[in-house]
Amino acid sequence: MTTLANRILANSDAVLVLQQVQKVLNDEAQRRHQFREWIDEGQKAEFINGQPVLHSPVKRAHWKVSDLLLRLLSVYASFKKLGVVGVEKVMIALTRNDYEPDICFFESDKAQHFKNDQVLFPAPDFVVEILSKRTSKNDHTIKKQDYAQHGIKEYWIIDPVK
Repeated sequence: MTTLANRILANSDAVLVLQQVQKVLNDEAQRRHQFREWIDEGQKAEFINGQPVLHSPVKRAHWKVSDLLLRLLSVYASFKKLGVVGVEKVMIALTRNDYEPDICFFESDKAQHFKNDQVLFPAPDFVVEILSKRTSKNDHTIKKQDYAQHGIKEYWIIDPVK
């Protein structure tokens, strides 16, 4: 990022470029606010780089993998008193994007602060995304990068076919 900042600052129009970027980010923040007002429990949607992304229902192979892994992780985390496991509709709010990972895990020290009526959650400690044709690109690129930048300790990408 420093290299990019240095390249921008080397130009005489650096202030104009930054003003344009700030305007785009302000517009994006407004769209994100509208997205959060619009979304409800019946929809699976994410807000990625300024755009809402709606998801279609999952295929059987997807939910079978999700269900098995959820049960294994939940039992283990509960037995060891490690934290809580969330599935599908847990909206995590990162700096710029809102995601609903297939499965996520929050260590106890983080989860103990959650409220029953809470809708947006911080970066989890562990995330699982189960691939589909439609989500594969985002799972391997923007989400992988975003999760790493926000300190998510472990990220699994599972191909239900393989």
